[in-house]
Amino acid sequence: MLANAFLMNGPSYRLEDLTVLDPAPGLLAQKGDRIAITPANGSMWGKGATCRNILLQPEGKEFKEAEVTVYFAPNTQGEQAGIVLFKDYDNYIKLVREFVGGRNVIVLAQEVDGNPTVLSNVGYEFDTVHLKLQVSNGSYTAAWGQSKKDLAEAGPLPLPKVFAEAARFGIFTHGKNDKNVAELEGFILR
Repeated sequence: MLANAFLMNGPSYRLEDLTVLDPAPGLLAQKGDRIAITPANGSMWGKGATCRNILLQPEGKEFKEAEVTVYFAPNTQGEQAGIVLFKDYDNYIKLVREFVGGRNVIVLAQEVDGNPTVLSNVGYEFDTVHLKLQVSNGSYTAAWGQSKKDLAEAGPLPLPKVFAEAARFGIFTHGKNDKNVAELEGFILR
């Protein structure tokens, strides 16, 4: 059942509303209005991905925009949490808060046919970040910031053709630190 809260013209999805891809038991919880995800060891990067607990929008619905607020301070290499436009493990676009090279960053990356590319890697030291991914007219735009009102943007960027059909928005976290829990709030789809 959808949460009763409506934020910025869309429902805020709860854990029970989402499809869990490759579930790792015991690492997901609904905590009030937030979805808590403990990072499962694994990665989406490159062919042969092993990422677990990707939470995807309900099947059969089409959305053009997704946003979420992430409460998370990653502290091990590759540990991340954020939003994804997901076709399959070899075809996705992700916008995440990530720990890379000894620092916290916002990463925008896409993988097409198993070939990943980092499109943006921007330093970001705040523990909370609002992320937004929007698809429109064969392109996409990513936005991030401390609040919904003050967002930096990347795009519009060309949307690879593989995402024209059956791609779904989702939220996820992964890394090798099972002691650090990401909390995601206000996962809104429009």
